[in-house]
Amino acid sequence: MVHTQYSKVIKIFHRDNGLEYRDSKLLTFLDSQDISTDLFPNDLSTDSSIELVSMTDAAPTPDMSTVTPIAPLAQQRKACLVTQGFTQEYGVNYEETFTPVVYMTSVRSLLAIATAPRAWFTKFSNTMNQLNFSCNPHDSALFIRSTAHGIILLLLYVDDMIITNSDDTGVYELKTYLGQQFDMKDLDGLNYFFGIEVHHESDGISVSQVKYAIDLISQAHLSDKEVETTPIELNVHYTSTDGTLLDNPTRYRQLVGSLIYLAVTQPDITYAIHVVSQFMSEPRTTHYAIVLQIIWYIKGTLYHGLYFSASSSLALRAYFDVD
Repeated sequence: MVHTQYSKVIKIFHRDNGLEYRDSKLLTFLDSQDISTDLFPNDLSTDSSIELVSMTDAAPTPDMSTVTPIAPLAQQRKACLVTQGFTQEYGVNYEETFTPVVYMTSVRSLLAIATAPRAWFTKFSNTMNQLNFSCNPHDSALFIRSTAHGIILLLLYVDDMIITNSDDTGVYELKTYLGQQFDMKDLDGLNYFFGIEVHHESDGISVSQVKYAIDLISQAHLSDKEVETTPIELNVHYTSTDGTLLDNPTRYRQLVGSLIYLAVTQPDITYAIHVVSQFMSEPRTTHYAIVLQIIWYIKGTLYHGLYFSASSSLALRAYFDVD
């Protein structure tokens, strides 16, 4: 008899309706272990869905074992007899499939999770609409309400939100109403939000990513004291053939991805990041050297960030270099 890890005897073998499970070796094994088979009556070979092949010594069947899948979304535990696909060998039986189908209860659960974010956002949007908030046409996660008393801005990130305003009474009413509709907690003033540090001063607000940058430097294993005064060499044109291919491009891609988010508060590295982002598919040693130079530059500008003065004009100004 075949037992699960919970010492339960497997008495029935459930399979999909693929003909590969009618192989004589498999049926003989099941019969020797006193396991009955629960077969579907329909034959998919009639509509060319599968092809019936005979198992020979040239393409041996993989060994079999028992598992009990445990998923937090599953409604119950079910013991299954499965084939060990990891024993397949390339050129022998590597391209054959011996995997049973998934339980539909798990499929339904996954579909529910896939649609949950959309359902949550729809519910939240409807709630905000009841308070006369409207979505920003350029960012659907930004809700705005402007009245004679002032303006309120609410930025939603999954189930976290930032609220800023010039209407204190309106914000109090907003928090009260949202607290009635959802289980929420008010964390008071904004100090930290997804790696962005916010410092409130008497004459303005400064934002930086010091901790995020320190973690990035540690991730790159750059513990030396070397720093750079510029994030990239000037007047140098880089190509996709510079240097030699990296043996493992994963580190390169991880560091560039982290640098992209760091540019939120350090826009001076934007151009350098734009350059290294062009070589994500096949990074080379020269490109990796640029990434390291950017990080060395960050070490020297660790506490740089953005400052928003309370007395500054709301006029947008742009600067550019004719070169």
